Amino acid sequence: MTRGSPSSPWGPRLVHGLVGAVSFGLLATAYAPLSWVWPVWVAGAFWFAWARSHPGPGYWWGFMAGMLAWGGTLLCWISSLAGAPAAGAAGWILVTLIFLLMSWPFGWCLRRLMGKSSWPLALAVPLAMTAFDALRRIGSQGIAWHDPGYALHDWTTWIQVADLAGVYPLSFLLWGAQGL
Repeated sequence: MTRGSPSSPWGPRLVHGLVGAVSFGLLATAYAPLSWVWPVWVAGAFWFAWARSHPGPGYWWGFMAGMLAWGGTLLCWISSLAGAPAAGAAGWILVTLIFLLMSWPFGWCLRRLMGKSSWPLALAVPLAMTAFDALRRIGSQGIAWHDPGYALHDWTTWIQVADLAGVYPLSFLLWGAQGL
């Protein structure tokens, strides 16, 4: 492109989408078969920082690409478990689409908190994303395995918090660490 020419609208969307997919895709590594716990502490931070410093037309692409990478990967893994293979690819696609539809309003809330308020990311991110975890579970009638707090299951001290208070304090802590 020459200097002064309008930039392609796909440029920011593509970059946001790639950053979102890689960033949230790292969250999926906390679950089997990899079971890496360390990425869950920082995975979403890359996209949150990118979205905050580059507001604009690519935000939705980044958020939805991230939700597809995170949710789609985990839903594919769940569909391989006992009983779920009967649903096949069509069931995986349907549940992934439902997850993406449920992600949309939370992306909007997060964007408002990130861009149009003076709230720091360390507060905006855990509030929006923990609410997303809680309401997604209620709205889907129990996709509980998806909450990032469960990724800490190997850390006995942390998982005892979930035993007493539920998984939401752990998810809030993880999202807060990513917002920092």
